[in-house]
Amino acid sequence: MKISIKIKIITFFTIALLVITGFYFYNFQVTMKGVLEKSVQLQLQSNAVNGKKILESKYLGSWKVKNGRLYKGYIDVSENRSFVEEFGKISNSIVSFSVGAKIVSTNLKKDGKMTLELSPEVQQKVLENGEVYLGPVEIDGESCYAYYEPLKNSQGQIIGTFGIAVLEKDAFKIYHEVRNRTLLVTLALFILGEILLYVMISRMLNRLDKTVNNIKVVAEGKLYEELFNDRGSDELYILALSCKQMVRQFREVIYEISRSFNQLNRASEELNESAMSSSRASEEVARSIEEVAIRSQEQANYIQQILKLLGEILEHMQLALEMGERSSNQSRQALEAVNQGQLIIEKMADQISSIQKAIQDNASVAEKLVQRTSEIEEILNFINSIANQTQLLALNAAIEAARAGDVGRGFSVVAEEIKSLAEEVSESAGQIQKLIKETQNESEKSQQLMDRSKSEAEKGFGLVEQSKEIFNTIQKGITETNKVANQTRESIISVMDLSQNAAKKMDEVAMITKETSSNAEEVAAATEEQSVTAEEVADMAEKLKEIGEKIGDLIKKFDLGEE
Repeated sequence: MKISIKIKIITFFTIALLVITGFYFYNFQVTMKGVLEKSVQLQLQSNAVNGKKILESKYLGSWKVKNGRLYKGYIDVSENRSFVEEFGKISNSIVSFSVGAKIVSTNLKKDGKMTLELSPEVQQKVLENGEVYLGPVEIDGESCYAYYEPLKNSQGQIIGTFGIAVLEKDAFKIYHEVRNRTLLVTLALFILGEILLYVMISRMLNRLDKTVNNIKVVAEGKLYEELFNDRGSDELYILALSCKQMVRQFREVIYEISRSFNQLNRASEELNESAMSSSRASEEVARSIEEVAIRSQEQANYIQQILKLLGEILEHMQLALEMGERSSNQSRQALEAVNQGQLIIEKMADQISSIQKAIQDNASVAEKLVQRTSEIEEILNFINSIANQTQLLALNAAIEAARAGDVGRGFSVVAEEIKSLAEEVSESAGQIQKLIKETQNESEKSQQLMDRSKSEAEKGFGLVEQSKEIFNTIQKGITETNKVANQTRESIISVMDLSQNAAKKMDEVAMITKETSSNAEEVAAATEEQSVTAEEVADMAEKLKEIGEKIGDLIKKFDLGEE
């Protein structure tokens, strides 16, 4: 059987009150009895002193025993009972004289005869030890308090006793009356205390029950119900007030968690969409970078062809120089040399035209590369924007997690991870942007070199035209062959120098193109890594959504009374 706390408390205090009341009553009884015993003893001593004074004044002489009788002077105390009768009435006590252990005179008689003797303890202390006895004794079957002192003859020998005693029932009559009254008063106070205790505990426990019912309402999740308002200033009032404040704060916490849960769902969806957009943008950047790498490779191939043509031009220039030297020594072969020179000049013109065309194509490719890098830079700016939005979302999630307390600690960890990933994406995008900037600078330098190469090619073409005119002049006059040959030789040397410079520039362009291709590959790798990061962010957003759904299930357990 389940016993309520009310019965337990009342039982406990009842037992405690019984113990305290019993202890008080017992202590009062013992104390009062001790006081009465002391009072009786003092009264007996006082009566004994007064009795001896009366004896000394009434009966002169010393105490002595003759023929088993007790004498005071010449008075036979054993026969003369006037003293014990009178003094017994005055002192309301039992007066006795004894010879040895036998009482020979007393005002207490049984069936008209004195058949009393001293008790063994009185005999030992008074007759044997010669001391005064003051204490309880039993006389003729009655409990008494008695005073006995030894009687001595003129030689100082103990011959008997003088005793005064009172019946215990007479001496403690007042004690018994007071004890009974005290018992009645104690019982009345106990009953009154029990009633007051029951009323007080009932009121306290009723208030406590209402507070417990408040807690049960909270435990059942019914946060919308009106709670019990206690009044007072004691601990139960503080408990009820604290319970009400706890429910109010708990209701606010649940409401904030619910609102944060909705924001978390929206944030996770936005984060997932942002991650998907970032992934698509990364794929577009990767495709653009691949095109840049392909264009850079094509540009490198064109430059290799130009270098090959320049090598051939140098070889032809060397032949032309040798022919010019021979023309000064071999006039007969001047016309043939001129014809060959014209052919060579025509080839040179064709080669220079090819060089111009290749340079124009290279310049076009470089211009496209600059455009592509600009487009890549715009994409990177878009990625940076996404990363900044992701960081902002992570910051909002961290703030909401901090508001949620211990329940939102998991959200805080996820927000920190998302923020870290967004910072890594932003850092990678910054590195890519830096590489693109370097690529743009190198592309602009390449375009400048192409323009210079184009100018040099145009100069070379002009020199070829001059060479044609010189060879025409050679055809007009053999006599001017040596002069024209020398001019041709000088022109060829100039063309060779220009061709060598052009070859050096093309080498530089080839190196720049190679670096551009390498940078494009690095950008492609970084973009691929960013795409993987975006996928991880999407996965984290999905997990964050699952966590939010679990929190939503927990919130549904509490009824806030709102639709």
